[in-house]
Amino acid sequence: MYLNNKVIDLQAEKKIIELRVLNMKNDKLYLEVLDNFWIPREQYNFFCKIENKTYIPNYSENPNYDFITMYGVSLKGRIISFEIPLKIMDKPQILYFYISYLHNNIEIFPFLGMFSHIPPISHGYYVSENYIIKFIEKLLVIFRYSQQLENKFEH
Repeated sequence: MYLNNKVIDLQAEKKIIELRVLNMKNDKLYLEVLDNFWIPREQYNFFCKIENKTYIPNYSENPNYDFITMYGVSLKGRIISFEIPLKIMDKPQILYFYISYLHNNIEIFPFLGMFSHIPPISHGYYVSENYIIKFIEKLLVIFRYSQQLENKFEH
């Protein structure tokens, strides 16, 4: 973000959102994301895109993730939930995440949390129902399931 001076470099922010939970059920992708951003929450919001569709999340406070200082709760913990319907397609689908801040939409990159089903290794992936989900270069890529593709990911 620039306002004559560089205030925030959102591309450099490493841990804006943590992808905590990733599940698939009935051709829907369910994501639970932990909001780790430090700017006042009234000033920004998140969304994601797949193909030409935009998905707005639900926000909920979670006291398990409150940031507590010696003066009390400094920042309330917040969980962001996405429910994304998927279509079986022959080409891979890429899920892009964005933060909207000061009327600017900036692409951001989640990092994998411990319950995301995708192991934090270079060839990690998650198989569920009709899909394989792989974390490739900071992006979630969704493939149509095939045994051949799964075998390829194993090597």
